[in-house]
Amino acid sequence: MAMCHLLQLLSISLLLSVKAENNPEPDTISMTINTQLNHQKDFIILQNVPSLLTPKYVLRVEYHCSKNSVAGVQIYASSELRQHVKVFERFWKCVTMQQGSKVKHILLLLPDIMGYREDYIIKNSINVKDVNIRAWLISEEMFDNNHNTVYSKSHAKVKYQVSVLPPYSRPYKEHDVCPQWYIKYRQIYVNMVIPVCPIQPEIVDLLTFPVSFSASNTGVSRQLNQFTDKVLLKEMKEKHSYPMFTFTTWIYLIDYCHSSLCSIIHHKSLYDNQYLTPLLLITKDGNLHLQVNQVNRVPYSYLPHMLLPRQQWFRLVYTQYGKKIPFPERSDPIFTIGLSQYYKQCEKYLHKMDYRIKVYQMMLETYNQKRSCSNDLIQFVNNEYSKENKSNQLQSYIWKEPIAAKHQTVYKILKHRVLNNNHDMSSIGQQLYETASSKLTFGINQLKNMVAVLKQASCYGYHKASYMLSVLYNNGVGQKIDKNKSGLYLLISSHGEYRVSLMAAGNKHFYGLDGCNQDNDYSFLYYKNIADKTMQDRERHDPTGTFTEHVRLTDSKVLETQRGETGDYFLWLKHQAKKGVSDAQINIARMLFWGQQGVDRNMEAAVHFYQISAEAEDATAVSLYDYGVILIRGQGIEKNIHKGLENLNKSAELGHAPAITALGWYAANFENNVVKAVEYWEKADKLQNRDAAFNLGHLYNSGKYPGQQVNQKRAFDYFYKAARLGHIDSGVTLSQYYNQGVENYVDRSTLYAALWAKYIAEHHSPEIGSLLKQGVKAYLEQSWSEAYVYYLMAAESGLEVAQFNIAYLCEENH
Repeated sequence: MAMCHLLQLLSISLLLSVKAENNPEPDTISMTINTQLNHQKDFIILQNVPSLLTPKYVLRVEYHCSKNSVAGVQIYASSELRQHVKVFERFWKCVTMQQGSKVKHILLLLPDIMGYREDYIIKNSINVKDVNIRAWLISEEMFDNNHNTVYSKSHAKVKYQVSVLPPYSRPYKEHDVCPQWYIKYRQIYVNMVIPVCPIQPEIVDLLTFPVSFSASNTGVSRQLNQFTDKVLLKEMKEKHSYPMFTFTTWIYLIDYCHSSLCSIIHHKSLYDNQYLTPLLLITKDGNLHLQVNQVNRVPYSYLPHMLLPRQQWFRLVYTQYGKKIPFPERSDPIFTIGLSQYYKQCEKYLHKMDYRIKVYQMMLETYNQKRSCSNDLIQFVNNEYSKENKSNQLQSYIWKEPIAAKHQTVYKILKHRVLNNNHDMSSIGQQLYETASSKLTFGINQLKNMVAVLKQASCYGYHKASYMLSVLYNNGVGQKIDKNKSGLYLLISSHGEYRVSLMAAGNKHFYGLDGCNQDNDYSFLYYKNIADKTMQDRERHDPTGTFTEHVRLTDSKVLETQRGETGDYFLWLKHQAKKGVSDAQINIARMLFWGQQGVDRNMEAAVHFYQISAEAEDATAVSLYDYGVILIRGQGIEKNIHKGLENLNKSAELGHAPAITALGWYAANFENNVVKAVEYWEKADKLQNRDAAFNLGHLYNSGKYPGQQVNQKRAFDYFYKAARLGHIDSGVTLSQYYNQGVENYVDRSTLYAALWAKYIAEHHSPEIGSLLKQGVKAYLEQSWSEAYVYYLMAAESGLEVAQFNIAYLCEENH
């Protein structure tokens, strides 16, 4: 069900007697996505390296060898007394592979003195540091008995730094022997150790920082720790049918739910998403909806008649035989960020503008009744208020107080809209933003004059302006640094779903920047929102969308290709395309189709070049495929399925894997022949086509693979393969898999979930691409102030190339 239009912030505390298991996950790890992955090269990859290594851990190793080799995994550790000691080793033969890769599961076993706490059998548990996991591939000829040097000689290798628990934080080992009853107590007495029960916290903070929820189907997921004390575990099981807990949250509702129900909190099972107790929701009328599961597993709903307030903070408490939870401190962000003040000021401002529109409409109606167009009306339409026209007869129809400078821009826009009988006020915010940002061409000192207009644009709901305000306040550009105001406008623009703002919020929580708590669940919420919309953008093909290109300002050759349709590169390509050069025709068609390299999207022009390339006598497999897909989808041209299939078949006959995949897509969606589709997709998958791997993963995920039931493990493997090859939808799907986990196969990892969603958002979001394009364009036009602000906005979102470019601009003193 969709999330409500609300800002659910802060201090969600939960008094629990039932908690779920929490698995350790990496804190830092390096992920490299290579869309040009060449499976003919040897490689070895560890898919699930933990940051905290447990005594028994199953490691997944993916590898490929082009000739007979030996693969191995080793663990080295150091202590205060000994350095670089090998504590684990496993190696196996890798037989020559023509293509593809294999995955092997290795059970890592740590020595007892490294993995467990001292007891009556483990006498000396040691403190370990600098633990490294190594994996390597070495040819059979180079492999010898000296295993300590094999890593340095190997031709493919990886190395990861991990850690283990300190001695007194480790678990006790359950030994298979039965010691005499007095041995354990004698050991305790001799060492003067007093047994102390571990502390089991009763209150869990689910949200500790303000978070913005919009109408998208996203939320923050939490996996709760299980009790470690056996007595409490037993008591929890006994009270399973009558749990005791209290749930409390602070909420700022901007608007009620636009669908039938929106969630505040819902408790679900880890892998299969079964709803548990409680579900707390909001109806579209603003009332609460409570649902619990009874002992007989039959759900029970309750509708208390309590209307929730809007545009003010309120505290919601749900108690089931629980205890009271204290209020947060007055210094908590929900009390200092200023949301209520912002909405009250905007409401007052918009009311004033509505009244101004009525005044202008009344003035225009009066002049229409007179059926005359005096010089006064012409001045009223075309001129801003000045000392010369304050005394004219129109002054009797408007407010008599002087017009403030900060309102002159919006009044001018409103005047022209009323005169042109334009009743659509939805784009006023965008017009205000464009008017304000155009002043950047006159220098960075204009930022002070822009802030008031940007705030008005924000009130009108144009949240690119809200995000720019957040960046200016956060960095002290044109204004004094104000972290509270920066955080306020970041939340507002994130709720408005401006994607660069969502990226910035995700980045701040991913790294714990600017007062935001480091939290992968928060990051995943924001990144996943962008990633989901990126998939929709590809299907919609918005003409204003822009292909995301990461261009460094120090790369002069690449910069010369970014000058758009008037640039030398585009004109040269166009000249070559008209002469019949196939590669030039394909390149210029793709530039026009996707809006690449400074060129605006032009579907009709793109189709023209696709067509002449595909209809040439020496047409390539690529041109036949591109034109065939366009014909079948009817993008920029009248749909022609018969001709499209003809082109795809010709491309497939030339061995083009995407064309083979497209034929499978047609068989599945138009002929309803899944068996035939699978034949195409498996053939294309062997050629390492990412779309084919995604389609096969979808079949396994939905249980539509012929003769097979739902198989989440196989689905995950195909999605993982496609995502590593650069498939957008697979990357988004994979992030969701990691956020939830696959039972008995993939542990839930909020880090990997956030990383995959982050990668898709950074590389494929049109709004981020548009901002980078504005920065490049401004730089090429030597408009340094514009380039600085646009790259600063992109850099705040965590984009590495934008951070590099803003540093370069500062270094060059532009």
